[in-house]
Amino acid sequence: RQANPEGTYIDIGLDVLVDKTALVVLGGQPGMGKTALALFINRFAAEQGHKTLMFSLEMEGSQLFEREVSAFSKIPTQQLKNVGKQGLSNDQWGFLSNSLDNLDKLNVFIDDDPQLSVPILQQKCRDFKDKHPDLRLITIDYLTLMQMPDAQSRALSVGEATRVIKLLAKELKTPILLLSQLNREADKALREPRPSDLRDSGAIEQDADIIIFPYREEVHNPDSVNKGLAKIIKAKVRDGEVGNSILKFETGAFYEANAQWKE
Repeated sequence: RQANPEGTYIDIGLDVLVDKTALVVLGGQPGMGKTALALFINRFAAEQGHKTLMFSLEMEGSQLFEREVSAFSKIPTQQLKNVGKQGLSNDQWGFLSNSLDNLDKLNVFIDDDPQLSVPILQQKCRDFKDKHPDLRLITIDYLTLMQMPDAQSRALSVGEATRVIKLLAKELKTPILLLSQLNREADKALREPRPSDLRDSGAIEQDADIIIFPYREEVHNPDSVNKGLAKIIKAKVRDGEVGNSILKFETGAFYEANAQWKE
């Protein structure tokens, strides 16, 4: 560890070191920014020189790429979509060009197969790891869109899926970031999320080494004093301390921030 600090752990930019065999669960309510946080984590890891692999069942790879172009250029995605009608300023074209140059240097690989099942996921990850032994992070966006293993109930099916994914991280010695939705009651609650809010939470809570939630107070209260900020809640850290990190949220993307959360 002293000779090679990054050989055992990976820094994901949230003041938490992730073990190379860890299952990290990222949960959140709609609109809180689950995918945006997953992109931030992949971007942060890639900027440290690491290779990451992202399975996107909800969005096409081109949509994720466009969101990263927006994140780098600070140009809203809606403006990028309307560029044929409204155009961009000379400065914005410059920001856009720099964004593409920066993104071209990052080793973030995207698989947007919408028919992904657990066995196919296992095979794709093994094949990719064989070709790229230096792969340092796998992301799955998100759990409930995958084709689940057959079981007597939804909870058992999800439990089997998370168990297999946890064992896959251990087998490949590559941490897996697994995105998950919250249950309906938590979606309606105007409060910070907790592990028991995860949909089919029993198995997920048990298998996860780390559980994190993005929480943007302005989603519930548009006049919040924390407008433009997000509290990243580290609700479970198996070999570390729980706590919070603060990120900035702007144009649909997360950025590092030197800010305090106001209670």
